[in-house]
Amino acid sequence: MAAPGFTLGTFVFVLLVSSVVNYPNGKVTKSCRGMVPLHGHSPQSEPIHHIAVSQRKFRPGDRIEVTLSGPPFKGFLLEAHDAEDLSGLPIGSFTLIDSQVSQLLTCEDVQGSAVSHTSSSKKTEIKVYWNAPSSAPDHIRFLVTVVEKYKIYWVRIPSDVISQPNALPLTTPTVTIAPLSPSPPVSHLTKPFSASDCGNRKFCVRSPVNCDPEKEPACVFLSFTREDQSVMVEMSGPSDGYLSFAFSHDRWMGHDDAYMCIREDQSVHIQPSHLTGRSHPVMDSRGILEDMAWRLADGVIQCSFRRNITLPGVKNRFDLNESFYIFLADGAVKDGRIYKHSNIGVLVARFLRPVWSKAFFLGQAVVSSISSSFTLTSLVDCKDAGCLIKSCLFKSPLWSSGHTPLNAPDLV
Repeated sequence: MAAPGFTLGTFVFVLLVSSVVNYPNGKVTKSCRGMVPLHGHSPQSEPIHHIAVSQRKFRPGDRIEVTLSGPPFKGFLLEAHDAEDLSGLPIGSFTLIDSQVSQLLTCEDVQGSAVSHTSSSKKTEIKVYWNAPSSAPDHIRFLVTVVEKYKIYWVRIPSDVISQPNALPLTTPTVTIAPLSPSPPVSHLTKPFSASDCGNRKFCVRSPVNCDPEKEPACVFLSFTREDQSVMVEMSGPSDGYLSFAFSHDRWMGHDDAYMCIREDQSVHIQPSHLTGRSHPVMDSRGILEDMAWRLADGVIQCSFRRNITLPGVKNRFDLNESFYIFLADGAVKDGRIYKHSNIGVLVARFLRPVWSKAFFLGQAVVSSISSSFTLTSLVDCKDAGCLIKSCLFKSPLWSSGHTPLNAPDLV
């Protein structure tokens, strides 16, 4: 029987063993302003690539050859900036010399104001022309971000300054790039997570049913523990790549609040992100996460973190007082880049009893475990089931009349 004040309903968990598609086509307009790749890694500090210019003096209307060269690299983003305001908008436009390896981008609504790669093939030199506009400032400096591979890149490598004739001396002769925000501290877990508080203090998702990650390395485990105005999240499971979950307002990927635990050599990178559709996730700042910790042992990834239930003014982070679908995913990692799998399965659980007496998580108080012995359904079946489930989500009904949803798992 449902506890007083709570309505018996249903909740949907989707095991989405599908994740990320890589798009190395240089369409990187989202990075125009800061020129920082959305890779979720820290940039290298000492540049090894170089920008050369064909002349040190220019007039409005001039065409100047700009050459990027250095050890083999896969991607780049090149812009021209006012040397006295490097954080300002790109200046002028570019003309391609070889459209096979470079392409023009429209940054800040200015067509051709940046240049990027066309593929992830390795290159050692790129040549383009920069067209000086009539409104060009007295001093120009070219900036380039270079990507060697997914987690190895350099941000805003500067060129020498080029100046208009008779321009006053540059008032900011050195490049000052604002330092990246320091990463929040991360600690090491010393033992596996425990399922002992599931149903008491923790809302838990477990597969196989009733498994305990403390005793069973094959246990896939996700838990949420509310502590005052924050939630502690624990996630673990067998993987040599990554584990992730996302909150979603609907049954399909897109506009979701996601969190990833990515194995990198012998460490784990904990990364918030958001999804904008069935494409690769966009990595977000880790500043919203606290008490991050991880552990690698016996082929199992463990990670935990805390975040506030509400984060007013923070984009892409949901208010956890609301109701959500939860997507779970795992996959492979290579050079810090995450890859996808293709199977999709739908699991349905019922609300059994409250986890907290008054304040509750995800809009309802629930506790459930999920059996791993489920049948993967086709996308059509998933869609039909989703329509059925959504029609009664957090309402009273179909279950009380004995109706059983498609592929409902065993529950405890």
